[in-house]
Amino acid sequence: MRSLLVLSALLLSAALSSATGGDSPPKLGGWKPIENLSDPYVQDIASFAVAENNKKENSALKLSRVVSGKTQVVAGVNYRLIIEASGVSGSGGGATARKYQATVLVKPWNKFRELISFLQVKY
Repeated sequence: MRSLLVLSALLLSAALSSATGGDSPPKLGGWKPIENLSDPYVQDIASFAVAENNKKENSALKLSRVVSGKTQVVAGVNYRLIIEASGVSGSGGGATARKYQATVLVKPWNKFRELISFLQVKY
């Protein structure tokens, strides 16, 4: 059991280090900016958020890019990402790029991910 806790702590530390640039561990409960938005782990979380939203809303958004992001250490890690995604608009039939704020809870030690919210934002 102890080795499982140590392994969980190491996985969480690695995930946070990757997402936050590795400078210093984020404070518990505080939001810390993600420095490397092109990190494959961050991109994977953004793709997960879009895919989960597409399932829930029966939509066909496609991830264009991650605009900004923050992490928050809780009972896992919350990722709050501002992403740009495009989908077919109803009126003109063309692809329209919009920005969304997606919040995803990740518990890497048990491979858990949950889309908490996915909201269109105006910038």
